[in-house]
Amino acid sequence: MLLSLLIIAISMLLLCIKLLLKRGGHFSSQHISDNKALKEKGIHCVIEQDKEARKKGKAF
Repeated sequence: MLLSLLIIAISMLLLCIKLLLKRGGHFSSQHISDNKALKEKGIHCVIEQDKEARKKGKAF
């Protein structure tokens, strides 16, 4: 149990290094609509895709 807690604590520390060491540091957005590469390929959020399909009458 102690080993598991230690591994989790180390993992959290490594994930938060940017937040801890950089002034104003934050995690980047993980939302699809905020990703430039996906926007360039025309890939949208599933909610946006559903809205488009409903407008075209092709929603299942």
